[in-house]
Amino acid sequence: MNFKFLKKTTVANAPLKKNNEVVSSSLNASKENKTKKLKGYLDLCDENGVQGWVIDENNPDKPVEIEVIIDGELITQTTADIFRQDLLDAGIGNGSHGFHISMPKSFFDGKKHTIEIKEVLSGQFLSNSPKVFILSAIETAILESTLAGNLEGNLE
Repeated sequence: MNFKFLKKTTVANAPLKKNNEVVSSSLNASKENKTKKLKGYLDLCDENGVQGWVIDENNPDKPVEIEVIIDGELITQTTADIFRQDLLDAGIGNGSHGFHISMPKSFFDGKKHTIEIKEVLSGQFLSNSPKVFILSAIETAILESTLAGNLEGNLE
């Protein structure tokens, strides 16, 4: 019996290929991470949600992935790709670098909470993050009443 030994390749160090060309690898990903020049801001955190923006100035046309963490718990991961005219007017890329996340109702409890917004790969926090916020149950009732009123108005 003849055996042919092949070079050992693991998933961790195997380059990803598309049309027989290397498009990414763990080494390329870490190099990409080091070349990011992130700039962003957590604009607001209230009963209407969480809003802000982030851009990689070295790659301004590529949306940035962010994590929303409240009280140390990952709430969601999303892409900052919402168009905002104010960003375009300020010369921040093509203006499509905003994000908006609805605030989970469980945080409308009158207690202090800490929110953090950070870029997924680097872990870099946005300016104005972390931020402490308090949302009361009264704000939830007002918000639900407003939404119910809007729905009733739209149904008539």
